[in-house]
Amino acid sequence: MLEGKGKIKETDMAEKMQMQAMASASEALDLHDVFDCLSIASHIKKEFDKKYGSGWQCVSSQK
Repeated sequence: MLEGKGKIKETDMAEKMQMQAMASASEALDLHDVFDCLSIASHIKKEFDKKYGSGWQCVSSQK
């Protein structure tokens, strides 16, 4: 896993959901290349769709 801090820039999600997003992002970084932002965002979205129902959007970027 990469060292560093993830950042949630803008959300109206509950704190618990934000923590889940960070955990999903960490897992995605273990599974995908760090520069593959599409796969990382897709992983997080799919995790949220499974846990909270469909309709989620996720954006992942380098700085």
